[in-house]
Amino acid sequence: MAEYGIELNSNEFRDVVKKLVKEYNIVEVIETGTFIGTGSTKIFASEGLNVFTIECNPNHLSQAVKNLEGFNNVCFIHGLSLNRERLISGLMSMSFPDGGIYDSDRPKVF
Repeated sequence: MAEYGIELNSNEFRDVVKKLVKEYNIVEVIETGTFIGTGSTKIFASEGLNVFTIECNPNHLSQAVKNLEGFNNVCFIHGLSLNRERLISGLMSMSFPDGGIYDSDRPKVF
């Protein structure tokens, strides 16, 4: 079980997504934190939703693009979902296992 009570690449999460899509007629999702694309991004895409997904780590983004090859309903965005300075000031007390925050001066859309 994940920290938040549900694994994002599980059948349980897929069932919740299906229910919400049907109940609220959802057709697109904006997601921050793609990671490598095998969790929520893949579930959203496989349910036919248009997915706009933002990832700041270029290595993770590159892997996500490969992992989701064939899904034409996913728009990958390299960037941050918050202003860089605001994000950093809010995260100063956190530690990152890979050593830092990744960003770019100009987000790139693949």
